[in-house]
Amino acid sequence: MADIACDTTFLIDLQYTTRSRAGIASRDFLRAHAPDRLYLSVIALGEFAAGFADERDQKFVETVRHFAILNVDDAVAMVYRTLF
Repeated sequence: MADIACDTTFLIDLQYTTRSRAGIASRDFLRAHAPDRLYLSVIALGEFAAGFADERDQKFVETVRHFAILNVDDAVAMVYRTLF
């Protein structure tokens, strides 16, 4: 089982599953990684939520339900800095 962190772009692709190849590919990715643990940072969650009038929006809820939310702390920030 793998840990996979996804970003805002991935969420947007999921939102438009029926309208784009990227969305279909994103759904296929979720199916292929069903046994894996999927995560979103609180930043990605907030960025995605900004596209909805309300966090109770059915499309928002349906999209983010697949992910555990990662909080950002000093340790996360120090790992993040090494990615660039």
